[in-house]
Amino acid sequence: MACVLVAEDDRLLSMLLEEILRSAGHEPRHAFDGCEALELLRAPGARFELTVIDLVMPRLDGAQLIEICRREFPAMPLLLTSGYSREYVFERLGERLPDHFLPKPWDADELAAVVSALLAGRDRP
Repeated sequence: MACVLVAEDDRLLSMLLEEILRSAGHEPRHAFDGCEALELLRAPGARFELTVIDLVMPRLDGAQLIEICRREFPAMPLLLTSGYSREYVFERLGERLPDHFLPKPWDADELAAVVSALLAGRDRP
């Protein structure tokens, strides 16, 4: 079981993500934006093994969160999700690349498989 942080501002989608992760045997924690995600990641005793990040969030967006995570938590895999086109996402990210990009809409099996692969150290472009 892995402790997985979900940074997603859409409440319904975050609940779905958490349920999928729980069903796959993981322990999800939720942050509604990038600032809250950083607070959780930096908290004493935090033990996150993966972070799922939405691209567009208030206060601190996914691209900014990826940049900070790469600097402060370089070994932690980052999974980016977005409903925007792949071209737009990677143009917006620039050099701040996640370990995997999963376009929305995704299905539960696809998400669970990507999370498992990232936690196992596979599927890292």
